[in-house]
Parts: sequence; structure tokens; C-alpha cells
Amino acid sequence: MGNDSTESSQATQAPLELSFTPQSDQTLRLKIAGPLDANADLKALLSGEQMNQILTGLAQTAGNAAPAMVEALKVTRRINTILSSQQRDIELLVENLRRLSENLTAITENAKANPSGVLFGEPPPKISPRGKTGASK
Repeated sequence: MGNDSTESSQATQAPLELSFTPQSDQTLRLKIAGPLDANADLKALLSGEQMNQILTGLAQTAGNAAPAMVEALKVTRRINTILSSQQRDIELLVENLRRLSENLTAITENAKANPSGVLFGEPPPKISPRGKTGASK
């Protein structure tokens, strides 16, 4: 009796036998070995000390990012408040800078057209032989 149960359990536990050609056997081994090798490489990478250091650094950076973002938001609000309260002054300043730029452009164009006039001004009026200026003719 005990012998029959052993034989029946061996019959049900017998491995499934498949027949392969040498070429299909090699292809199957390559298909199985590729993912297994990649899996082993991935496990080694993820369990390495360098990965632990990277993850620790990333966690610290993420922890520090929240307070930094809060401070950046505060600074942005402060700048917005300052700019809002000074908006009219800023507009006047920009307008004055525009006028200044226009004036400098005019002076530069005048200097190009009449360089001696920039240095010496207009020439003095001509004196006539009788001692009178040319303007009183």
C-alpha cells in the first residue's frame, strides 16, 4: 500500500518533458538568460552602496526643497508688494529714461554732423571793417 502511494505521487510530480532541437534549445536559453541577466544586473545596481547614497541625497534634497520654496514664495510676494507700491514711480523713471535716450541720440547726431560745434560752439559773429558786427547790416 505504501508503495502504491509513493508511485502515484512520483507520477504526478514528474517534470514535463519537452523535446527541443539544438537550435530551438539554444534560442530558448538565450531568451531566458537575457531577462535573467538583466534582472540580476538591475538587482545589483539597486542594492549597491552608490544607489543608497543617491537615494539618501535625493531624500535630503527633497526635504530641503520645501523650505526653500516657501522662502522663494515669500520673497516673490515681497517683491510684488514693493513693485505694486512703487509702480507710478517706476513708470515715471522709465519715461524719463526714454526722454534721456532721445536727447542723447539728438546730441550724438548733432556731434556727427557738426563735430567742431560740439567742442567750440557756434563761431563768433564776423566783425565788419567799420567795427560793426555782420548781424547789424
